[in-house]
Amino acid sequence: MKPIKPMRALSFHKFLIAKPDVLLQFVRHLHELLHQELEDPLLVWYDSVTIEGHLNWQNGLNDKNKAFFEVVDAFFTNYSWSLRDVETSVAAAGDRRTDLFLGIDVWGRNFYGGGQFNTQEAIQVAYDYGCSLAIFAPAWTHEALGEEPVANAEELDAHGRRLLRERALWGSLWPYLHTKLPCHLPFHTSFCRGQGKKRRLYGEVICPVPWYNLNHQQYQPNCLHGPHGYLLSTQETITNLSQLGLLKNRDGILRYRRSLEMSRIELTPGKYKERSQSPINDSTNLVTEEVVEVPDDQRPSVKRKTKDAFRHLFEMKAAKTENANKLEAHAKSNSEITGRSMVQMSVNLSLGDRRGKTRYALAYVPAELECLEPFYEDSFLGGSCLKVNPSDEVNPEHRISRLFLCDFECKSSLIACVVTKTLVGYENQFLNIRLNITDSEGKFRKVVLVGRDGPHGTHDEEPSMAETLNVYPMSEASNPGFKELQTYLVLNEPGFYVPVANAYGWKVRYYEVRGLGAAARVAAAAARAGRRRGAALLGHFGLATR
Repeated sequence: MKPIKPMRALSFHKFLIAKPDVLLQFVRHLHELLHQELEDPLLVWYDSVTIEGHLNWQNGLNDKNKAFFEVVDAFFTNYSWSLRDVETSVAAAGDRRTDLFLGIDVWGRNFYGGGQFNTQEAIQVAYDYGCSLAIFAPAWTHEALGEEPVANAEELDAHGRRLLRERALWGSLWPYLHTKLPCHLPFHTSFCRGQGKKRRLYGEVICPVPWYNLNHQQYQPNCLHGPHGYLLSTQETITNLSQLGLLKNRDGILRYRRSLEMSRIELTPGKYKERSQSPINDSTNLVTEEVVEVPDDQRPSVKRKTKDAFRHLFEMKAAKTENANKLEAHAKSNSEITGRSMVQMSVNLSLGDRRGKTRYALAYVPAELECLEPFYEDSFLGGSCLKVNPSDEVNPEHRISRLFLCDFECKSSLIACVVTKTLVGYENQFLNIRLNITDSEGKFRKVVLVGRDGPHGTHDEEPSMAETLNVYPMSEASNPGFKELQTYLVLNEPGFYVPVANAYGWKVRYYEVRGLGAAARVAAAAARAGRRRGAALLGHFGLATR
């Protein structure tokens, strides 16, 4: 009987195999059937049973399980791997190293680096070797909240601490993750997270009660913006900073962050760190902003005890290590277990990483705001939007916030839709959207979609040879060009078009960038508030081409 039909009908995807001696044959047959009847199927083998039918975790790819790897789409290793396991696994995988998924246990149980806020150490291993990731229990940030206090977070409720821990964990991992870029036009998102206090359609409340449905989640920003609102370091360092009052001091926070950047390798000791000094930089020099910083020697002086604290901030105590001889003896004892039993324990289960684990702690920085903040008090479509914070008390510099790295191919012209809203007290604020575009020759050009009307409220600009091109909105009814664009979108891209008229304070603006030429590509999109003070809401963003 073909197993695919009942699987599709019942959404069933698990089998209990009673004959381990024919397991390999069954997996090969299942893989063939999946690829015959389904579009883009993925069959993953977990590192548990060997080709001999033993339940024997190998913590990697080797001769005891490689036969399964050769007949499936991906291989998922057990979590107790070592660097040596990764090296031999990559060698065994050959040119299929991206099909090798390293098991990542965020709880850190018998796991390389200890997991938790130091999960980044294991992620860097996968990044350096070009492997994929199988992350277990990322909900640790919520589940272990009571066990891991957040320093200086008295003003945060439980939900606020959960969100802070979530940002801190993924912020530490993000530089080592390969982000899949959006690459097809039309593209549009209202930044809804699939939940909200209310649900809105074009700003109008259509559901007045809290709701949750991930099917309605829309595309989120795919860039890293730095550790805004928190500090992540060793427990000893966080304690020292808290005792010195530096967590509430602007100069202390900024100075510490610079020291942390210079001491990144020291904070996570081990020979592996010397190999991984080139994390993914998602900026790729596409969206940069010049910021004038005051040199340290020109800053106001601080108390001597603060200087001494920074001098010794990163002196780390030697971590305790496990007894290697005891581990070797235990492994040798396990290796003598014989028999074709499905409950045979893994000979490598207790090996793991024998080095000392670096434990990180989290501290809240109350005066520092996120560049892009999920906002649930209002929305254009769905349950939330983005709140763009141009500056704060800790970082008063005027910031630019990258929204997306992307790879959109344009035709002769690019159409953009930007929906924004101002907040009470900052009615004069506005948002500019900056696009980085490459032409057919690979040259970069910055296109700024200005978030307010031009001198005449029209768009008559033609592309020039200037590095930066300012494009004004053309959403006025008196603009004949907009009427033609509106007709085109309604007839050809009805799912992209949103009405311009709005009674709920949202401003809908359309732009058209003409004359880009064939093979032009949008490489990045960023938001920048027009004024230094006062947040603004970004409710919707879309790009199309014609």
